[in-house]
Amino acid sequence: MGQLPRRNEPNAALDPNPIRGGGKSEMRSKANFLVVVAAVLTLVCVLPALEVQAQGITVAPGEPAITVGQTQRFTATGLDLAVAVEGGAFHLCARLQDGTVRCWGLND
Repeated sequence: MGQLPRRNEPNAALDPNPIRGGGKSEMRSKANFLVVVAAVLTLVCVLPALEVQAQGITVAPGEPAITVGQTQRFTATGLDLAVAVEGGAFHLCARLQDGTVRCWGLND
């Protein structure tokens, strides 16, 4: 499993860049991001780097951001009790076992 930069980017590759870590169990793709739910129920998100900066998204400790062309990867933590993920064009939400919801992305 991996991701490609947009075709119009000067650094576009022919081969996908792997998303590290095993046990992928679910994947969601929307207009501006890709989310992979790993077996440990952390979220690995891929967003255009400019959107990551604009949204003030921080990277989990020990999980450096990886910039590939214009795309940056980050991991959302604290979701050990996540039972489902879903999102729209510019946001992502995770439903936890206790019924609460945590969301990331644009707030408009």
